[in-house]
Amino acid sequence: MKKRILYSMLGAVIATALVFTFVVQLVQMNFLSRQIGQELERSVRQLGVAMDRDPDPLGYLQALANSGFQERITLIAADGSVLLDSRSDPGQMENHLDRAEIQLAAQQGVGSSMRFSPTQGRLTYYCAVRLSDGSYLRLSEGHGSERGMFFGLTWWLLAALLLVSLGAVLLANHLTRKIVQPINSMDLTAPESNQLYPELQPLIQRMAELNRREFTANVAHELKTPLTSIVGYAEIMKQHVAPERDWPELVEYIYAEGKRMIHLVEDILLISRLDGGSARSHCEVIELKSVAEEVAERFRPMAEAAQVELKLEIEAARIFATRQIAEEILSNLIDNAIKYNREGGSVIVEARETGTETLLTVRDTGIGISHEDQPRIFERFFRVDKSRSKATGGTGLGLSIVKHAVQLLGGSIDLESEPNVGTEITVHFPWQAV
Repeated sequence: MKKRILYSMLGAVIATALVFTFVVQLVQMNFLSRQIGQELERSVRQLGVAMDRDPDPLGYLQALANSGFQERITLIAADGSVLLDSRSDPGQMENHLDRAEIQLAAQQGVGSSMRFSPTQGRLTYYCAVRLSDGSYLRLSEGHGSERGMFFGLTWWLLAALLLVSLGAVLLANHLTRKIVQPINSMDLTAPESNQLYPELQPLIQRMAELNRREFTANVAHELKTPLTSIVGYAEIMKQHVAPERDWPELVEYIYAEGKRMIHLVEDILLISRLDGGSARSHCEVIELKSVAEEVAERFRPMAEAAQVELKLEIEAARIFATRQIAEEILSNLIDNAIKYNREGGSVIVEARETGTETLLTVRDTGIGISHEDQPRIFERFFRVDKSRSKATGGTGLGLSIVKHAVQLLGGSIDLESEPNVGTEITVHFPWQAV
């Protein structure tokens, strides 16, 4: 799409420049023709008057031709034969009675025309006047070939065309990026939050509708699974299918599934609040270090159980947020980094100020994320490793919560990951009110 827009804009600009150049050439050519014609007519009239007054008109013309007179001089008899020509041998020249300028001069006293001259090999302007003795005096001026006439006088337009083309490339590239950037940065999981072109609103509304349907279906599916387990275990106990000594274990299953449902509902409600943007009004400047230390302490037992080292490398770093949002971002990032790690691995949490923003980075040495899955990891209910996520009680909403929270704060997220190497997620917090 970007290339198509770029080429279309570039083609339109260059085509416009070519048409403009062509029109200017025609206007110039027409103007030059009139100017040369007027000058030739003035010169031939003056020369004709001088010849009529001279006792030796032929000698007068010959002397004028020998003196290096600029225009070509031709004297034509009343019958069309050439008597004198300052550029060619009159004896080798054909009868000129059928020439357009001669015929016009015979009728009106003066006549002019423009045509390609085989003798001179160039585009030539002619102007003839009928003398008192019935002969014709003609002056002509050549201006190169037709091609030379068309392009030679306006070489600067060609240079201008090259400059316009270069400018068109730069302008088209800039405008293309500007046009495509909002489309490329669309949040497909929350289409209605995008500020796009009015022409795309029907598409955005359709996407929002499809997202709502998909979200509803996912929520129903995620809730149905634990509910089915709870009902199933309860049915076993109700019908006394299992002996009473196994009931504590069944109760533990019911408790775990109920807890999972509570987590899922809490995450859904949190995303709903973040989408609404109401939390934005409660933001303030907070120290990220103290929040990170508190969250890390909550996850140390989980990290030790998974044999994963959890380290903090945090400088004094401020962000404009609420403490709850900061805790949610850190909790979900650290939780994922531990869950999808390996025994003996590590999770490093870094934070620092750069002068224009605060960077929070969570780096792990876990299983990584395939390049095909990376564009989707912030989608709701998307799981890279479904079996591991289910086993650890994940709802598939953690990174979606992170994305919505960061967007609420006006920030952005960078992801770098390699399968079997690890994952690094960096959150950019802008200094809007710090």
